[in-house]
Amino acid sequence: MMMNQSKSPAYRVGRYLLMLPLVLLFLTANSLYAAQQAPADEERQLFNPAVAASSQDQEHVSTDNRITPEQVQAALQDQSLQQPPPEKKEEVIFVVVENMPEYPGGNGAMMKFIADSIRYPVEAQQKGIQGRVICNFVVMKDGSISDLQIVRGVDPLLDAEALRVLGLMPDWKPGKQRGQAVNVRYTLPVVFRLSGNESKVIIDELRTNEGDLQVQASVSSNFIFPGEENGLFKFVSSRIKYPVIAQENGGQGLVDASFKVDNTGTITDVKIVSGENAILNKEVLRVINEMPQWVKDKSYLVSGRVTDSDLQPLQGTSIILKGTNMGTITDASGNFRIHVPAKEGSLVFSFIGYKTTEVSLSDIKTGNGAIETKLAVVFRLQGDDTTEPYTGPTPDNAIVVVGYGSKKLPQVNDPR
Repeated sequence: MMMNQSKSPAYRVGRYLLMLPLVLLFLTANSLYAAQQAPADEERQLFNPAVAASSQDQEHVSTDNRITPEQVQAALQDQSLQQPPPEKKEEVIFVVVENMPEYPGGNGAMMKFIADSIRYPVEAQQKGIQGRVICNFVVMKDGSISDLQIVRGVDPLLDAEALRVLGLMPDWKPGKQRGQAVNVRYTLPVVFRLSGNESKVIIDELRTNEGDLQVQASVSSNFIFPGEENGLFKFVSSRIKYPVIAQENGGQGLVDASFKVDNTGTITDVKIVSGENAILNKEVLRVINEMPQWVKDKSYLVSGRVTDSDLQPLQGTSIILKGTNMGTITDASGNFRIHVPAKEGSLVFSFIGYKTTEVSLSDIKTGNGAIETKLAVVFRLQGDDTTEPYTGPTPDNAIVVVGYGSKKLPQVNDPR
């Protein structure tokens, strides 16, 4: 057909040539438009990567397939619906703060509330059950009471009654640290006492008039393991072994040991506080005796005991280095230990129902005795079908040694 066609006149060829500038202008405008839409294309890749094209392919995508602002907004809304809600930050709970929480109206009002609300369980009276229930709860920064628990109970009947009444308390005045309200864990002993036919519930023998705290303390130089606490655990973990004979016999359990560090950093008086397996006890003693000499720290150690006027221990007494956030609380025996940077300043002792006592560090006697340190090791068998799994206590700071069991091989007589 082309061979039979006549040639176009010259003027028609000229018309085609005149159209070339228009074509070039159209291509230039299209390129500029594509460059302006590049950020929108990047957003499309961000919100819908499955259909995002490479930068080279985007040059050939027609304008009909471009994502409109409405589609981008819809993609944003859809993505916000699909994302999980942000994780809640774990609440920080203090043990001691500069301003401890207070019951509204003071200690007298609190004791009256508990006395009016609590009931001595009849069954407990009939069985003659009495004693001190150590309760623990958190005063939240909004003053509400949370996480009620028993630290040391007497009997389920008395424990449940103490928790029931404390759960009825109104909101407290929250504790403060550096002027900000914070969550503070609080300890409160409740005493159930029987005297003849009379039953009484009291708050650790407290009266409306505040009693006096008795503080016995000494300050001494502090010694630490080379590498501090992490170095100590690493040393023990790398040296201790699960004795084969103990594994063969199914021996496992908790070994509580103690030792002292004298004023030269030397380990002395190594002993087992509790441990039922002699072989495991011996292994723990061996490792402690292999410890290197401890080194003197820049800080000082203040240790002592807090009691009431009858020399009964006060568990949960708050002890804080005045003007700082450094502090601790006494244990079930009323004992405490706290590290201070220098022999300056004072310690503040506070316990509900007792006068807050301030003791200057310069007035505390200097002790030259050895510092006692404790070490807990748990030996546990795993994967041994012949032995019951260990279900005893595992302290938070304990070192756990795992064994996989070892069965004794039967003796075989020599056929020769």
